[in-house]
Amino acid sequence: MSWRGTLALVLLAAAGILLLSFSQRSVTRTAGGPLLDISPSEAERIVIREGSASLTLEKTNGLWKLEGNGFADRADPRAIRSLLETAASLAPLDVLAAGEPATRGKGLEALGLQNPKRSVTIRAGGTHTLHFGADAAAKGRLYARLDSGKTIYLVPDDLVSIAFRPPQDFRDPRLTALLADNLEEVSLSRGGSPAELRVARGPEGWHLASPVNAGADQRAVEQWVGGILSARIDRWMPAETDAGSCGLDVPRATFTLRPRANTPPITISVGSPVPGPGDLVFARCGDRSGICCVAGLGNALAQDPASLRTRRPSAVEYDAVDRIEIGGSDGALLVMNRKPGTENWQIRDDASGAEIPGGRVAGWFSELQGLSAIRFEAATPEHIRNRGLDRPSTVRLIAHLSENTAEEGAGEVVLQEYGFGTASDGEVALLQKNSSDLLVLPDTSLSILRTTREDWAPSSEPPRTSAPAQP
Repeated sequence: MSWRGTLALVLLAAAGILLLSFSQRSVTRTAGGPLLDISPSEAERIVIREGSASLTLEKTNGLWKLEGNGFADRADPRAIRSLLETAASLAPLDVLAAGEPATRGKGLEALGLQNPKRSVTIRAGGTHTLHFGADAAAKGRLYARLDSGKTIYLVPDDLVSIAFRPPQDFRDPRLTALLADNLEEVSLSRGGSPAELRVARGPEGWHLASPVNAGADQRAVEQWVGGILSARIDRWMPAETDAGSCGLDVPRATFTLRPRANTPPITISVGSPVPGPGDLVFARCGDRSGICCVAGLGNALAQDPASLRTRRPSAVEYDAVDRIEIGGSDGALLVMNRKPGTENWQIRDDASGAEIPGGRVAGWFSELQGLSAIRFEAATPEHIRNRGLDRPSTVRLIAHLSENTAEEGAGEVVLQEYGFGTASDGEVALLQKNSSDLLVLPDTSLSILRTTREDWAPSSEPPRTSAPAQP
């Protein structure tokens, strides 16, 4: 063979070696790019293994749950999100193929990757397992390999520091995963007695359902419910902890949260204070196992019916009112009807046909809705009689539900009726339809009872206003 043929064979062999080397490297991840090809939003299962122990995190109906070390619980969605985002962005700092100087003389066993003791498996569409081996010489770096591959990667320890923690760290620190918008009823009872404070949600918002049926201060109720839902678990007690030693054999208070759509209610039992500084209390949540120490329930426990109820009359939408009836205790009755197609009103049986400007009626309506109670009284027969509510002055707000008949009163509904008693010692009581107690108001509130045409005949028309804002 000539020297030219020999040279050609050498060149072909060299090209083959280079091609084979390039082909082998093309199936490995390159330094700088993500090592795992996953989307955090598609993840359904995570298994974290360390030695013989393992922790499984699985998403069911949108909620992550954990199982490991002999217990199961709801997982912390923020911890899961942090783990998945870190895993998805994990990029190798270097790719070390077998035989390279950096790994020569150091096989998988020497790098802790022959039978790795730690691994993270993620199922997100496909399933990938990242095995972690020994620490590298540089701080914060360690060796890893992907699935059953032999390629060695040098990776930062970000994922290791997040994944390999005590299982307790993955438990949801929220007492409950319920959202305020999904609740239809919340109650508080103390010492095992029936609910002494209960609010329920209706079409018009929250109202007080126990111990009295009354309107609720929407902001106060939202803050109360929000305080319960935002209480945080500081730590979990050991599984063998005795409930009696934590005051949970007979809880001093119990919150009951009832979601919508006929799902079972969730109870939060509150025991004794945790010894030491802070406002921690022992607690137990009905849909979770174990006793925990909770912070942030102090204000929720301190609420009472008076702090949650509104001091104003039940709100009514101004635009829904078509007729207003104002009656005096002497039997005098003034009836105003909204004039179709306009913002103005007319007094029934007024031969002059004069109209009352809509701005004047809207202003009066705002005054009515803005009345504020000094205190409350039970609507017992004795209180009703003593307050002069057996012969009340009244305000009735009525809506027309049908326009198919001209007959007055047909197709109508009373949106609200307010009964005013007689003034005494600077006070007057107000009784609302379907209310079990009285609002005690300053007697100046009686100025709202304008029962004559003269009361509504303005000396000059006020500026035009929009419908009043609801309290």
